[in-house]
Amino acid sequence: GIDQGDAAPTLPVLAHASGQFYMLNHHVPRLRMGAIIDDRNLRGKFADTIQACELTVMYDKLSGHSTQHEKTVIITTHDEDREKLKHVIIDGRRPKHATHAVIVGDLITTQTRKPTAHNNAKIQSAQRVANNISRAPINSKQAQRANQAAVLPRAIAFTQWTAPSSGALAKLRT
Repeated sequence: GIDQGDAAPTLPVLAHASGQFYMLNHHVPRLRMGAIIDDRNLRGKFADTIQACELTVMYDKLSGHSTQHEKTVIITTHDEDREKLKHVIIDGRRPKHATHAVIVGDLITTQTRKPTAHNNAKIQSAQRVANNISRAPINSKQAQRANQAAVLPRAIAFTQWTAPSSGALAKLRT
């Protein structure tokens, strides 16, 4: 086996995703794309996104990779697109639809109110760590470093798509 933390095994995965994104950019130029290792996200107009999903499955097959359909989720912002999605078949399967998905800890959603709970939990975790640091028998410089290393990453990680509530942030500031 390969030691945990070894970056070498990620290189083929990154090469695969990069090649796939070049292909998608050529065929669907308005599409926006992102990836965290092999977890990909595709964003754009409904027709463009469905076309990209179909091309992704084909690219995966031709490159010897497999698409994990059970992990594939399509999130739409418009009711008419949700209706269209009911009739879409990709690689012989009807894609799952959801109002949100968590990709490597990052909440992606089309909702405007509900999603704060996920990130509020991260803020509460950061608050607990900050409280522990404030009670630790360390000097202020060590406490500052501990907060930078442990509290800030917990509080701000995975907020690319959604943010915690103002109330949760206010509690962390105190």
